[in-house]
Amino acid sequence: MLSRRSPAALALALAVTLLATACARRDRGGGGGLRLAAPTPVVGERQTLTDELTSRSEVTAGPGQVVRLATHRSRQFEVEVRAVAADGVVTAARARFDRHQVEQTKDGATTTKPSPLQGQTYDVRAEGDALVAVHADGSAVTPAEQAALTADLGRAIGRVPPLAVLLHSRAWTRGEPVELAADELTAAFGHNPMMPPVSGTALLVGVADGVATFEFDLQLARDDADGRAESTMRLAVKVDVARARPIEQRLTGTLGGKVAGMPSTGTVEGTITYGYAAL
Repeated sequence: MLSRRSPAALALALAVTLLATACARRDRGGGGGLRLAAPTPVVGERQTLTDELTSRSEVTAGPGQVVRLATHRSRQFEVEVRAVAADGVVTAARARFDRHQVEQTKDGATTTKPSPLQGQTYDVRAEGDALVAVHADGSAVTPAEQAALTADLGRAIGRVPPLAVLLHSRAWTRGEPVELAADELTAAFGHNPMMPPVSGTALLVGVADGVATFEFDLQLARDDADGRAESTMRLAVKVDVARARPIEQRLTGTLGGKVAGMPSTGTVEGTITYGYAAL
């Protein structure tokens, strides 16, 4: 039996972390670059997120024994802002999950596992560092629902999304890569302890038709009793600068090394797109 830390699981968990929300707006400040500032959410604003993420891997379990794994996550949900603090942080929202499932394939056999969030609507609010959630009818959520809600919304409600913090932390000059400091890597991309970032660069590719495109190139590694695994990831982020809205995120990457002592290789690719409803 494969370890629970299989390449597919590692790649999917890593991609979930990297595909965090990125919101920003333009502010032409000193220094001559493009300066992005924190967004200003509005009560009643609704955002629809559509996410398709696939990881594939091969594990050599023994001579002539290659196990092929694939994991596909599919999500679509809408978040309506219900309360905003004076500093612009969203503190309460209603979230409706129309689709939220994971499809896993091992050597050609496929199983589909829906998330406990699928088909549900929740009222969520921030209390300190925690999220408090109930169903739309006021009934209590299960521990599994609470954990899933925290994973999906915990970096966007009650705080500025970490990737947005990085985007508005400096003025950006087109075509000039920026070496990210250790604390920036940890804050923006270090939420998955299974595969922490060890180095990375950020690049403003350019701004065209009011859309800023950034690329983040990351090196990640894990070295523990299960063996050493390494990963290279590129996250491309497009931001509608004038409206302070993310438009799209694309993730591509590779994973290789040892899992439970077995040689393994893998790939991951995913896309998040954002839609908005008028107030």
